[in-house]
Amino acid sequence: MTRQKLTKENVSELAEETANVLRRGYSAIIPTDTLYGLAVDALSVDSIAHFFSIKKRPKNKPVPLFVKDIEMAKRLAFIDKRQEEILTELWPGPFTFVLRKKDSVNSTLSAGTEKIGLRIPNHIFIQALLYKLGRPITGSSANISGMDPGGDLDGIIEQFKENSIVPEYIVDAGKIKSGDPSTVIDITSQEPKILRMNMTTLKKLNDIFGKI
Repeated sequence: MTRQKLTKENVSELAEETANVLRRGYSAIIPTDTLYGLAVDALSVDSIAHFFSIKKRPKNKPVPLFVKDIEMAKRLAFIDKRQEEILTELWPGPFTFVLRKKDSVNSTLSAGTEKIGLRIPNHIFIQALLYKLGRPITGSSANISGMDPGGDLDGIIEQFKENSIVPEYIVDAGKIKSGDPSTVIDITSQEPKILRMNMTTLKKLNDIFGKI
């Protein structure tokens, strides 16, 4: 296990190190704008299997993905003009959007369904990492499946030690203040469906969807 402290000065350096870790098929605990996440290369079959093994995630539970931009999202999911307008309004930010997946998404990540959740986090490190790697990564919280996620890194590491194995690489950004998972919205139909809410107000969502 390698643990590196994230600072304003070493964002690019740690993003490159983390990208190299993911390229080699390993996993990393990384800070996001909501919680710490457990990241692997989302296009690698072996890395995906490693993710499920570490997190002990049931195969019937889909895994959201982080993407660099809407162009990367379009390589993974079918996105029409209306959906793109919604994504443009709310990305980057704490919003995971459920879309119809393309064949480039491994069916294990979508739990055998035809949908996948995508997000662009509003976090300088994640954006640097995605730029360096050039590939989507898993965007699930860093915790054992079914156990509480949180913003306290020491608690997260202890949880993995007690129940699984600790991911190979850890980016330490201190305690994450948000502590809430992203809002999840299914926009595959004309009527958006909110599957999970965080601190974001319904008014903001109504304002966005009301004009699109």
